[in-house]
Amino acid sequence: MYTQDFFLDEYNEIMAYYPKVIEQVRNWTFIKEYQGLPDRYTNYMNYNVDVKDTKRMATALFTLYSYKHLEQPEKQTDENLRKAIAMAWAFRMAEASQLTLDDVLDNSLTRYMKPAWHKLEGTNNAVLDAFFVENAAYLILQEEMRDHPQFLNIVKLLKEYYLMLVVGQYLDMRSIPFEKSFELLKYRNIKGYYITNMPIRGSMYLANIDNPDYHAKVEEILRISGEWIIIQNDYQEVFLPTSENKKDRRDIQQGTNTWCLAKALELASESQMKVLKENYGKNDDESAMKIEEIYRDLKLDEIYLKIEEEYFEKVNRRLDILPNILPKSFFWNMMHIIKNEYMNG
Repeated sequence: MYTQDFFLDEYNEIMAYYPKVIEQVRNWTFIKEYQGLPDRYTNYMNYNVDVKDTKRMATALFTLYSYKHLEQPEKQTDENLRKAIAMAWAFRMAEASQLTLDDVLDNSLTRYMKPAWHKLEGTNNAVLDAFFVENAAYLILQEEMRDHPQFLNIVKLLKEYYLMLVVGQYLDMRSIPFEKSFELLKYRNIKGYYITNMPIRGSMYLANIDNPDYHAKVEEILRISGEWIIIQNDYQEVFLPTSENKKDRRDIQQGTNTWCLAKALELASESQMKVLKENYGKNDDESAMKIEEIYRDLKLDEIYLKIEEEYFEKVNRRLDILPNILPKSFFWNMMHIIKNEYMNG
């Protein structure tokens, strides 16, 4: 049974390191010299990065949890665990900076059930704040891991994360014809893939597991699970209206290419297709409700439950061929944690 307390040990270890994350960045000479910048950094971190909820800290928690299960027990020294925690914070900072940019581009009102950073009074230049924290993440990595043999691979992984998220955001913002929705949906899955890819493969590198074939096998598993994360998120926005993930029908009103839309276009009758084309992407509740009604009429919730099982079967087949150094039980645990919604939000 996976509950909010599942990562409690990792959460406590990570939070114990948080003051050092603040101190390290504030004390860099070129930051101290600029009046107000250290406090602005601290305020951003306290508001956006230090989220006291294990569900919202999933990227950082997954990183430390993954390292503990992929590293040999005798090598889990205090020093190596400190490196893992520093990497976890760097990844969490990278995620937070991307979410700030995402909120600005989408003009989101809220994040983590409170006003989005760019909506707060006095937080002009939220984009610059995001870029600052992104680069601070690299400085955290450099401070703690510059002598690690896999340092460059970890930095490269973080760079790939940003590039893929930019591609995913670009596709989210594009106006794409309905008939292209299925074709481009796979590129939107980039976001889900990198949610798990960075913590797990980063931990593999930290444990000096750098065999390219091993990484390729893990990437394939994470790509499949990433696709499912996005499908799950799209499904929950429509069919779990009381969920914290509800975004006021933002995906429908902004014309985002979601799994629900793509599946509806595949199954819709001529009359339903007409309603979809006339109402999808319109910024009003009445149009969005018409779209949701079609989703329910097409029983997309039942289709989703079948797809969920198919994704687990796909992952299981690939887990069977993993080398012993990558324990199957660890990856199954990760899949079950995802299923229990640790990755949503």
